[in-house]
Amino acid sequence: MRPEMVPPLDALPREAAEAFLSQGKELVVPAETVLLKAGERPAEHLYLVLEGEVALLRGQARVGTLGPGEFFGFPSLLSGEPPTFTVKAKTQARLLVFPREAFQRLMTFHEAARFFSKGLVQRIQLETVPEPSLFTPLGQLVRRPPVFISPAATVKEAAQKMRAERISSLLVEGEPLGILTDRDLRNRVVAEGRPSATPVAEVMSAPLFTLPAETPVYEALAVMVERGIHHLPVTQGKAIMGVITHSDLVLYQSQSPLVLLRRIERLDLRQYSLEVARLVRNLLESGLPPSGIGRMVAGLNDALIRRLVKEAEARLGPPPSPIASWSSARKGAGSRPSSPTRTTPWCSRRRGTRPTSRPWRRPWWRGSSGRASPSAREGTWPPAGACP
Repeated sequence: MRPEMVPPLDALPREAAEAFLSQGKELVVPAETVLLKAGERPAEHLYLVLEGEVALLRGQARVGTLGPGEFFGFPSLLSGEPPTFTVKAKTQARLLVFPREAFQRLMTFHEAARFFSKGLVQRIQLETVPEPSLFTPLGQLVRRPPVFISPAATVKEAAQKMRAERISSLLVEGEPLGILTDRDLRNRVVAEGRPSATPVAEVMSAPLFTLPAETPVYEALAVMVERGIHHLPVTQGKAIMGVITHSDLVLYQSQSPLVLLRRIERLDLRQYSLEVARLVRNLLESGLPPSGIGRMVAGLNDALIRRLVKEAEARLGPPPSPIASWSSARKGAGSRPSSPTRTTPWCSRRRGTRPTSRPWRRPWWRGSSGRASPSAREGTWPPAGACP
């Protein structure tokens, strides 16, 4: 990341931006390092995140996450009061640290004063976020109205708009509405080598899935786990009032199945069963009914199957017979059908004879162990018991 391209530095005269950056000192801190502590000494420095993430904490609850290109410490510098939130490194982080005097000189520029004043308002709004509860209505978590973009705009323009607005998603105009997220830019543009002139319409997701503002947090968590999504538009009547993100809902890591969902996506399955058991206990203690807990656990199990099958497809090739959505066939506790997607794991609609040709690199029925299952040796697909 180029610091001179970070707002508001990108709006300053180049000489002024360079003079400010020359006063910064680079600092690398390990995960869990406390950088500012709520209620203690006022901040003496302005911090710019270059790499990694830092969390804004109110007590033990995380109310926000800052990533590359974001500043912290300025509310305390402006007010002269102790920090309202504790700031802790969520991952190893690389920071630029500026002295108070450099920040004061920076604030003499109109662009910088307007930028940090707006940021101060946003931090004050964070103070009014309700204490985290699985029964909190989603509408109370919406912090700003949605930002829209034309489907004809380029992905470069979309990325620039996300950076300028400091958001991770854009709603795409049209009928039906769509959504473009930072993950779409990474997975469908950068990873696939698409040019920056690619129209947003080619990489967005549509139609838009929404939930009403009165929906409780636990319902939103279940839906996001079931669908494997990280952004959820919230409606008030027929209008979209804002977009809730993964970070908005991960208020208590021990309470949130989204944390386990992220681990599943990374195939980080160490002590997974113990973590699920701990999640169930925490959800039960928080007052969530058993049906809701069962739905979340079923959603996590389906997500795990989706991820493992995706990995199997990457290593072994596509399955050799017609397929249907696992989650649409499953009738687990608290689960409900969902539409198939390209990342949904597959299970055959009906058992059939294994084709004689082998378009896939290694026979699926051999798996990683190289031993054929009894059903595979009998020439049927899928193996007995593989489908509900």
